[in-house]
Amino acid sequence: MHITYISNMERVKTYPEWVTKHKQKGTNISCIGGRYYLYAVNSVWNKDKKRAQKITKQYLGRITPQGLTPPKHKPQTQTTTPTVKEYGATHTLNQLGQDILTQLKKNFTQTQAQQIFTLSALRVIQPSPFKRAQTQYQTSYLSEIYPNLNLTKNHLTQFLKNLGTNREAILEFMKPFIGKNQHILFDGTNLHTKSKKLPHSHKGYNPQENYEPQINLLYAFTVKSKMPAYYRILPGNIREVTAFKLSIAEADLSDVVVIGDKGFGSQSNFDMLVEAGLCYIVPLKRNNVLFDSSRLKSGDKAVFEGYFMFNP
Repeated sequence: MHITYISNMERVKTYPEWVTKHKQKGTNISCIGGRYYLYAVNSVWNKDKKRAQKITKQYLGRITPQGLTPPKHKPQTQTTTPTVKEYGATHTLNQLGQDILTQLKKNFTQTQAQQIFTLSALRVIQPSPFKRAQTQYQTSYLSEIYPNLNLTKNHLTQFLKNLGTNREAILEFMKPFIGKNQHILFDGTNLHTKSKKLPHSHKGYNPQENYEPQINLLYAFTVKSKMPAYYRILPGNIREVTAFKLSIAEADLSDVVVIGDKGFGSQSNFDMLVEAGLCYIVPLKRNNVLFDSSRLKSGDKAVFEGYFMFNP
């Protein structure tokens, strides 16, 4: 049976009953090539034509005697905006530093380890202030390897503060790089500062005879692997030799021989080294009262108990 109906905006159309039963308010049926299709529609008032105008909104499906067949939705093709990130140096450092990252994860959380490693790698590639770390990270392939790290300026301020106070974890991280039967070299550096908020900033002595506020950074390196093995920050008014005993104990070193330059050649330093139970080799200045020049005057090497050629 066929049913004839009149739409408000259409001429009279005759469709089969199995077609018209799908027509509801807000829909419209179209016959195209002998096939029936259902659409969602609404009407708006056209001011120019002074009448309502039908607006087709959405295709709802094809009508067949078996019922309404919804449209097959084609998967939308997602388009992504290409990004350019530094890869070469990042990839190299990431490959070479996996042993460091593994050791970091043993002493810090995974996120902390990745943040420390990423910050270090970024500063090797391009030394710059920490306030630029987030931008460097986002334009580096490290952001793909270790995603979702927070390296913003405000976060790093608190992160670095907490990291610096976690000395036990830092020392445990560095110990495995010392190894056994390693020779260790200590080196002290004076860093001048104008900051009034650093607790270690004090006026002190340095070879440049600059007595402005400073801090002393004591570092130890392994001779064979050339890896940093220990560090200690000292107040600017404390000489490095004063902190040797505590530093050696904290770094868990043994059989230590301190080799210093002529700047260490003073009786007070010798007394401190002896009191600390440390062996030492320190050259003397020719005007030092401990320097015995009588054997040199003989001009005969036989008078020396032992000697060796140095930098001939």
